[in-house]
Formats: sequence, C-alpha cells, structure tokens
Amino acid sequence: MKEQLGKMTIIELVRTAHSYSTSIKQTGVYSELVREMASRLEALNLAHIGAMAALSSTENDRDQLAAENAQMLRLLTDISENHDEYVNQDEYLYAGVPMDYVSEINTYVSRDVNAENPFKATDRFLAEQRAQGVEMFADRKNKELFSLHPDTHAIGSIAAAMSAELHELREFAAKLRAGEVL
Repeated sequence: MKEQLGKMTIIELVRTAHSYSTSIKQTGVYSELVREMASRLEALNLAHIGAMAALSSTENDRDQLAAENAQMLRLLTDISENHDEYVNQDEYLYAGVPMDYVSEINTYVSRDVNAENPFKATDRFLAEQRAQGVEMFADRKNKELFSLHPDTHAIGSIAAAMSAELHELREFAAKLRAGEVL
C-alpha cells in the first residue's frame, strides 16, 4: 500500500483518502482525521495550481519586457558604436549619427497614430503599476469614508461626495489598465 501511495498523483491521493474516510469501520477520530487531511490536501493542490498559473503569466510578461528592452538596447548600441564626434568652431562637442539609425529609432519609438506600439508589454506593465497606485489611494479614501464619525456635520453629503470620488478613482484605474489614459 505504501508503495502505491508514493506513485499516486495528488488528485488520486485526495480521492483515495476521501473514499477510505467513509469506509473506515471505526467511526469518529480516524475517519474525521482522514477526511480533514484529504480536504487540506485538496485545498493545497488548488492553491498550487493557481500559483503555477500566476507564475506562468508572470514569466510571459517578463519575456515580453525582456524582448522590448533587448530591441531598444540593440538600437542604442548601434548609435553608440556608429557615431562620429567632432568639435565645432565654438569648441562645442557634437555627435553625428547616420540617418538610417535615427530613422530606425524614430520608427521604433514613434507613438503617433499610424505607428505600431513597440512597447506593448512595457506600457501594460506601467499602466498596471499606475492603476495599482490609484487603487491604493481609493482604498485609503474608502477607509476615511468608513471612519467618519456619525456625528460629523453634513455626514450624508460628505459620504455621498466621497463615494462619488471612489467611483471615479476606480473608473480611472480601469481606464489606465485598458490603455485609455496615458
């Protein structure tokens, strides 16, 4: 039996434990113990599955950010390695960069309507960070709202105004995430 248990998946182990808990002849502590262990193992397995999904999503985001940064680093390295430096008659130092490098960078970093955004992952990451900041502020305001003393002068109108602000803050956070606000 011990060898079989070692080869079972977590799901098989949970099912087996649940089935044995109902068939144990002695009632009380032993069946309750097996049932509790099976329930906790099942919860642990669900948490593990959720954590693995979150990790996969985070790894995907990391890879996209790394690709965007690598492209920008390549463009900057091209300029750094292919520029000319000169001093003009006023003794100011200047750099000259071939136009094909400048054009490539302008195409890559252009944010006008006709260009494709080269920083989608970076923009998504920054939008999420900004949205989290707005939500933190909204949570702070929410705590203030619930900590208002019932004897506060004009509490109804203050609470209504604060509720409207909270709604606006949460809408703004959603717009940040959707890329509607920069």
